[in-house]
Amino acid sequence: MFPSGKPGKNKFAKQLIAAIKDATGMEFEYDRDNFQLVMPGDDAVQLNLANIYQEHCNLDKEDRPTHLESIASIFDAKNQGLPDNFEDIKSNLRPKLWNRSTFEFAAIRAKIDGTSGPDIPLYPVGEHLYSSLVYDTEHSMRSISNSDLENWGVSYYEAMEHAVQNLDQTTVAWSKIGDTFYSSMSGDNYDSARLLVVDRIRTFEVVGDYVGMAPQRDALHVAGSDDPGSLEMMFTLSQQKDEQDVRPLSPLTLVLKDGHWEDWAPPANHIVRPAYDQQQLYFLGALYTQQKELLEELHIVQQFDVFVASFSTLQNPDDETLRSFCVWGKDIDSLLPKTQLIMFVDQPQASPSVVLWEEAQRVVGDLMKPDDNYPTRYRVSEYPSAAQIAEMAKLEM
Repeated sequence: MFPSGKPGKNKFAKQLIAAIKDATGMEFEYDRDNFQLVMPGDDAVQLNLANIYQEHCNLDKEDRPTHLESIASIFDAKNQGLPDNFEDIKSNLRPKLWNRSTFEFAAIRAKIDGTSGPDIPLYPVGEHLYSSLVYDTEHSMRSISNSDLENWGVSYYEAMEHAVQNLDQTTVAWSKIGDTFYSSMSGDNYDSARLLVVDRIRTFEVVGDYVGMAPQRDALHVAGSDDPGSLEMMFTLSQQKDEQDVRPLSPLTLVLKDGHWEDWAPPANHIVRPAYDQQQLYFLGALYTQQKELLEELHIVQQFDVFVASFSTLQNPDDETLRSFCVWGKDIDSLLPKTQLIMFVDQPQASPSVVLWEEAQRVVGDLMKPDDNYPTRYRVSEYPSAAQIAEMAKLEM
């Protein structure tokens, strides 16, 4: 049991190490600097603790020991043998949604540390989410690996079909607000994954195309693309955060097309476009900031000399709205984040030429090479000519 108050980070890490060892025999080491657990070796495993720790602290004191046991049980992959026959496991499969950055940033960290990433099949749901499979029983939950699927002789799609059916069958009810807004906030850890229960969502009565948002693990909202009132409610609910909101996913909207979810942005003159732009700015800004730190660390290890530009913001003095920008400097080999504006700077003390990102791509798109990072950055090693900069429609700042 814990004494009164919340456990410190170091104490929490040590208690979790002990809980995992008791449950699985796996012996993790504590990386204090990066606040993560690491199990060295050829099959290196890393566990980032920030979200788990926050979730742990938000629990009542008497519930924390059970929480430790629950986390530890997830790592029983080596000692808890899965059934050899797929027929014996398929009823316990469930879908799971992840913030894509969880795995993309872990992959960068693995390159820095010289380790390998997890062997988990991940499939995109729009640009910012991944889907995976988990084996869920009364006492534990663990991810399904590529090796597991290979042993059963089934594809990811076949297994996912069973997982989605299982989740649909165990869903008691959806909340309905008004006639055309739907929400799933049951708190069973699978609300966001219900985004994949497409056949059920298609029975909802909405105005226009189906638009979905999974802002966190325990929330999913569905409305219609031609229903301003319901879309306003969606963005309002997504902005209501509390201490229990410790598993963020994506606050951006998706649209259902041909049975698959695609990224969707409201039209420029739509009533919810300002809310969408604000959420996109904060969401991408946080991702690019975290990515910049990791890439800079990776480049030191790789001895790769390139400048990782910042995702910055400035405020419009007229309406106080924020806009994102990055700086494209002369004679500087850079990785630019995708921002709303680009500031071209050819001399340290000179006033920058400020243009819309789309204008830069129109005129000098051939100089902007997208990389394979997430979120995408653009490699620029050549500065535009004076004529090219003059051709771009510059903004007054």
